Amino acid sequence: MASDTVYGSWLGGLIVCTGWGVPQEEAGPLAAVVLSSLQGAILLARVQRGVSVIHTVTERISLLAEQAVRT
Repeated sequence: MASDTVYGSWLGGLIVCTGWGVPQEEAGPLAAVVLSSLQGAILLARVQRGVSVIHTVTERISLLAEQAVRT
């Protein structure tokens, strides 16, 4: 399925965060959380006709990434 290929490539691209200090065993799960959170935020932003939810989600993603680097 084409969408599976696209999402797979996005996840693969996000997994490069191991180069930013995220432990390898955390990179895949973190990438999945980032991608699904952003997709959900985009959907909510469209429904709410505003971008505040995107700002909120990206702030939380940043905190999760910082925590992953510290572990």
